[in-house]
Parts: sequence; structure tokens; C-alpha cells
Amino acid sequence: MLADTPADDPQGEAAPAEEEEEPIVRDPVQLPHLERAHGHATAAAAKEAGNAHFKAGEYPDAAACYARALSLAADGGGGAAARVVLHSNHAAAFLKLRRGGEALACCEAALREAEKAAAEKAAAEKAAAEKAEKEAAEKAEKEAAEKEAAEKAAAEKKVEEKEAAGVGCAVLSKVQYRKALAHEMERQWPEARRAMEAAIAAVLQRDREARAAKLRAAGLGGGGADGAGALESRGGDARIPARAEAEAEAAEAAEAEEEEAEAEAAEAEAAEAAAAGEAAAAGEEERTTAGTG
Repeated sequence: MLADTPADDPQGEAAPAEEEEEPIVRDPVQLPHLERAHGHATAAAAKEAGNAHFKAGEYPDAAACYARALSLAADGGGGAAARVVLHSNHAAAFLKLRRGGEALACCEAALREAEKAAAEKAAAEKAAAEKAEKEAAEKAEKEAAEKEAAEKAAAEKKVEEKEAAGVGCAVLSKVQYRKALAHEMERQWPEARRAMEAAIAAVLQRDREARAAKLRAAGLGGGGADGAGALESRGGDARIPARAEAEAEAAEAAEAEEEEAEAEAAEAEAAEAAAAGEAAAAGEEERTTAGTG
């Protein structure tokens, strides 16, 4: 009777089955692909070559070019936004090569770079806003300083024009008037009369200069201090309307009459003061003579 165990197993134990060897999976990206990709010197050139290989269906070369572009971009050849695109393209090439693990790793890397890109964009926008705010503040400060300087210059010019238009004459008239009063107190009647006349002349000169300045400001001429030539455009200059010219002439005549009246009153006052002084002097002399006799 034959035994139930195999003939080659005298003890009746079954021989273990031989383990099947796993098939060796060859990496699709080989040295020649990497060498061709290494020939690109910039990330942009490597990316462009990878896109061309991808369109031609040459996925190993495309994956190698995208890897080359990523290595160049990591060395400063592009920002986070550019690396997001490269990782995404790299993942697409690996999917075509049916390498899910590598494709997943590329997608994860792309998401990390996307976060960096968002942070870089926010930082850039913040820096731009701060720069714009600083420039606006500097511009406003500069404009304020220029405005202040212009206002100061205008005020100084106004003061100078005012002084040139008659402030000096006004001060001179006051000095002469006070000098006349001082002479009267000292019973120096001829000197008092001369000082009063000088004060009246200073007042008239001040008024003439002020009137000439007003006419110049109105654009009706540029005559001297006595107002001569205040309407130098008379005689056919169509730029000055006839009505404006007539009004200017009427104003000039009225001011002349007012000046004449003021001068007459001042002269009368001076004459009266001088007469009073002379009478007082005569009375004093008579009293002195009577006392001596």
C-alpha cells in the first residue's frame, strides 16, 4: 500500500511553498532624462522645456525638467507662487507615469508653497501700503511747509509794500508834529512853524504814495509817488474800458480835492499856531520891556 505523504518527504511533512519575488518596478525617470534636464541653466528654461515634453507625451523628460526647475527656483530663481506651479506640473507628470506616491508628495509641497505665497503677498501688500502712507505723509508735510513759507513770504511782502506805500511818511509826520509842539513849549515860534509845515508835507506825501499804490494794484498804471501816470493807458488803449477809466478819473479828482482841503486846514492850523506864538512872544517882549523901564 502506498503512503499518503510525498515520496521525497520520509516524515510525511509537506514541503513549504516557494515565496514569489515581487516584480522590480523601474523608476521612469532615468539618468539620461536627468542629464538632459540638467542642461537648462534657469528655472524658466527648465519649466518651458518640461511643458514642451509634457505636451509631446514625454513624461519622464517632463518630470526631470520640472525637478530641475524646482531645484533652481529653490536657489532663488523664483518666488513661492512660481514654485506652486512647478510642483503642480511635477505632480501632473507623475500621474501620467502612474506614480501616485510621488504625485501626492508634489501636491503636498504645492500646498505648502501656496501658504508661503499668501504670506509673501500679504507682506508685500503691507509694505506697499506703509510706503504709500509714508510718501503721502511726507508729501503733505512738504506741501504744508511750502504753504507756510509762501504765506510768510506774502505777509512779509505785504508789510514791505505797506511800509513803502507810506508808513515811513506817517512816522515822519508824527515826529515833525511832536517836534513842533516841543518848539512851542520852548517858545521857539519860527522853528515850530517850520516843523508843522514839514509834518503837513509828510502827511500829503503819505497820501499820494498810498493812492499811487492803490492805482497800481488795480492795474490802472504805474506812476510815481505823486500819482503821475496813474492811467498811462489813456489815449486809445482798448484794454481799459471807458467806464473804468472815468471812474478812476473821478476817484482821483475826489482824492485831490480832499487832499487840498486837508492841506488848507493844516496850513490854517499851522498859521494860527504860529500867530498865537508870535502874539505870545510879542506880549512877553512888552512885559519884559515894561519891567525893565
